[in-house]
Amino acid sequence: MSSEYFDSSDYQQTAGTRARSSSINSAFDALDTGLSLLPTSSELANGLSTYGIDSGIADAYVVTLPNTPTALTDGMQIVFKALSANTGACTVNVDSLGAKSIVRHDGTAPSAGDIAAAKITELRYNSTSDKFEIQGHVGTVVGAGTMSTQNASAVSITGGAITGVTLTNDVTGNVTGDLVGDVTGNVTGNVTGDLTGDVTGDVTGDLTGAVTGAVTGNVTGNLTGDVTGDLTGDVTGDVTGDLTGDVTGDVTGDLTGNVTGDLTGDVTGDLTGNIISPSVIRLDVGSREVLTISAGGGGIILEADVADSAGDTFGGSVLFSTISEEYTGLSGATVTDAGKIPANSIIIGVTARVTTLITGCTSLTIGVSGGVNPDADRFVDSMAVAAGTTANISDSAQDIGNDSLLPHYNMAGVAQDLVITAVGGAASFAAGAVRIEMTYLQFTAPTS
Repeated sequence: MSSEYFDSSDYQQTAGTRARSSSINSAFDALDTGLSLLPTSSELANGLSTYGIDSGIADAYVVTLPNTPTALTDGMQIVFKALSANTGACTVNVDSLGAKSIVRHDGTAPSAGDIAAAKITELRYNSTSDKFEIQGHVGTVVGAGTMSTQNASAVSITGGAITGVTLTNDVTGNVTGDLVGDVTGNVTGNVTGDLTGDVTGDVTGDLTGAVTGAVTGNVTGNLTGDVTGDLTGDVTGDVTGDLTGDVTGDVTGDLTGNVTGDLTGDVTGDLTGNIISPSVIRLDVGSREVLTISAGGGGIILEADVADSAGDTFGGSVLFSTISEEYTGLSGATVTDAGKIPANSIIIGVTARVTTLITGCTSLTIGVSGGVNPDADRFVDSMAVAAGTTANISDSAQDIGNDSLLPHYNMAGVAQDLVITAVGGAASFAAGAVRIEMTYLQFTAPTS
């Protein structure tokens, strides 16, 4: 019988001869030597046959195994607890067989922290590359790469970008790199990189990078980056970046950035940024709606509640608005816009600009047709027809003591018509365009 542990051919005895004690002792000694190369029963029972002790330094690990190998073989496993975390590329020297590089499965050098201090690391030797490969992963998730769908719990991402991850559980650590996948759980740590995926759970940490996905959960931390997706949850911290998506939740902290989407939730903190393109803005004092700003009728509408000295409201309101309208393809002796002047209103001022040369007349007037106080040149009594010509309230047929002095009071309960009249020449519009802007107040009586 011959093996790497014991070769019995060296101790064979001829039948019928006496064996010397020295020969027998030599055989037993050789057998002991061979058995010593095998793992102990304890090492086998506890899986420690390839577990070594590290005596090296950071990035240069030195591992001693319980049973010394004579060479590195393909697939050889070593497991050790590192004394120090790696700072980047590193090597391991197993039982003085030579320092070999440690790499990831893709052959790249480890990033800082891939091998963590006082943590167990498993390596296997690849004879093709003559390097040891890290098995599984230990330490902090770092560096660039793509992850498939993961159930993430207590993950800390300290660098690089995670570009394809869907986290279906909670992220309780900090993300200082970019997180561009979706998070369907809660984010309780801080995200200092860009978050371009959707977050459907709550964010209790700070989002300091740009958020280009939608946040449908609540944010109790601060939003200091720009949010270009929709924010439908509540934000109780400060929002200092720009919000370009729709904000339908409440903001109870300060909103100092710009809102270019619709802001339909309540802002109970200070709003110092610009609301650039909303459809409706409502300002409340307590439970009372004080001012509503909305887009409509070709202009901006401001509607204020009317309250008594005790702050009670009874449905009455006053509306301030500017209507802008362009009349193109002018034709005929007059152009009438039916019901353009609201009922129960005061017209504060009317301005106009010829945007395209008007032909068929030498000038035009702008006024009121029908209803109370009809007057064809009520607002503009003579306006030239050349492109670029403008008219202001100083061009109305008015003087001190004249009953046509602005403002114009439409005291009727119905709207009045706005009329543009051709004057001079053929006194009939043939072509051209004019833009008219009308600013007015409108009142609503108490409803209770």
